[in-house]
Amino acid sequence: QYFCTQMEAGDGLSADNSSMRSMYYARRTALVQQACPPLHSHLYHFSPDLHLHSRLRQELNQSELSSFVTTLGPYLYALPIFTPVFATALIEEIEHYLTSSAPKSSEIVLEELGFSSFIEGLYEHMEPLFKHLFPNISFPLRGHYGFIIKHVFGGDDDFDLWRYIDEEGQPTSTHVDDSVITLNICLGIEFEGSSLRFYGEQRPKRPLATTAPTTGDKKEEEHEEQQERKATGAAEQQHQHTDTACVDVAQAPGITLVHTGTNWHEVFPITAGQRYNLILWFR
Repeated sequence: QYFCTQMEAGDGLSADNSSMRSMYYARRTALVQQACPPLHSHLYHFSPDLHLHSRLRQELNQSELSSFVTTLGPYLYALPIFTPVFATALIEEIEHYLTSSAPKSSEIVLEELGFSSFIEGLYEHMEPLFKHLFPNISFPLRGHYGFIIKHVFGGDDDFDLWRYIDEEGQPTSTHVDDSVITLNICLGIEFEGSSLRFYGEQRPKRPLATTAPTTGDKKEEEHEEQQERKATGAAEQQHQHTDTACVDVAQAPGITLVHTGTNWHEVFPITAGQRYNLILWFR
């Protein structure tokens, strides 16, 4: 029990505990999958042909690493990575787990569900792009931590947004990640609100905004071409609300934000619908 508590508290993320972490995840995966067999088994082992957006897959193969990426700010990028089919299947898999009798942790941790092989395969495939986007980072990044965020308007999970404490001791959603590189993938479904604000490497000194920027329609698009337009739209929209200290980004289903873990950021509350995000930390 003590071991599990320490792992859930985050101690297992340190490099010197990698062996213990692997053992822990293997035990948790066995317990979870015994009570909740996978619904979509193809999700658990990374396949570029099955999971990656077709144009991203093509450009990675051709080493055209920048034409598909929208720059939103310093070391802050947006692009579609996964297919809509993958996003839908992953949401179904997570709901299958949440409604099962499988043991639950305080977070929906992908490694505990058996996704370590998937995450490692994704990283290996994406590392050339990461090297291109972050030339000052030393690669490879061997550690990873993946989890799911689910926010429902009117639900009690919005409390999780404000679990951080600012310099004045007040609850805030402003934070940095325990990562070198973060992938924040919006899976869906339909929602309003939940915009992100990025401040860069310096912790924001001014009072945090209490209202979210206008984010527009968040309706999920069905086709990859429409996802690309949403990526461009999100990039353009952030300029409408950007001052010299921050960059505002509207989340949209199918769009991945890629940024350094040391980029201070906050998320605004959801105002309608429900949102699923896949967060991957590489370190």
